[in-house]
Amino acid sequence: MTNILMIGYGNMGRAVADPITRDNPEMDVCAIHPSAQNFATEGVSTFESHSTLAAHKGRNWTADWLIVAIKPQMMETVLPAYESVITKGARVISLVAGWPLARFESLWGADVPVIRAMPNTPAALGMGVTPLIANRAADESVRTDSQALLASCGETLWLTKEAQMDEICAISGSGPAYVFLLTEALAEIAERAGLSTPDAHKLARQTVIGSGALLAADPAPPDALRARVTSRAGVTAAAIKVLQEDESLSARLARAVAAGAQRARELG
Repeated sequence: MTNILMIGYGNMGRAVADPITRDNPEMDVCAIHPSAQNFATEGVSTFESHSTLAAHKGRNWTADWLIVAIKPQMMETVLPAYESVITKGARVISLVAGWPLARFESLWGADVPVIRAMPNTPAALGMGVTPLIANRAADESVRTDSQALLASCGETLWLTKEAQMDEICAISGSGPAYVFLLTEALAEIAERAGLSTPDAHKLARQTVIGSGALLAADPAPPDALRARVTSRAGVTAAAIKVLQEDESLSARLARAVAAGAQRARELG
């Protein structure tokens, strides 16, 4: 049996734990969160502290994987308490924005296998994408096992340089928020056009859901799919011209991603 210990069980922790337990019911997944009773979910045993876990599971219970899913600001004070888990051979998967591999190595030593992963919230449905980067101590077997574990969350991809992680965090990690912001804006505009709030939300949500389904079903690149909707001199062309005025949408998104990446570096 594979034992997984999660430090932190907030939105991202649950988004990762849910598909893992759904696909691997034989795994023993434990999560530590100060308000554990408020976050109890099927397939995951939640505890308020490491000591309460040890009291319940027994001192001989050891973790094969330690998944760190807490806020970057908490890392310095929380991680030292789990040194015993590391000394017993646990491999580490970090879901923490901004914390580089070198900081784990300075805390626990360079011989501890660490994988940095940055899933996004669609992982909860098994439809996320998770960029990965490993330290030198994570050999091929550790990389393969970590990728297999996170495959329950959706697609995975390996980065070539750790420096890419902060920007990727602001692209795919934050990306769902950009899509939800677009949906929110479309709903507000539909209300102003006279639709009721429920109908406006239905219109906006299904437009985004259906577009995502087309992306999933059609291998054509996004610009080709966009071209199919955009008749020359038509309604869509007029609207897109406004969106691209002064500054292209991609340029504006690039500035947004740069701001997010800078914040990730500051948190680290």
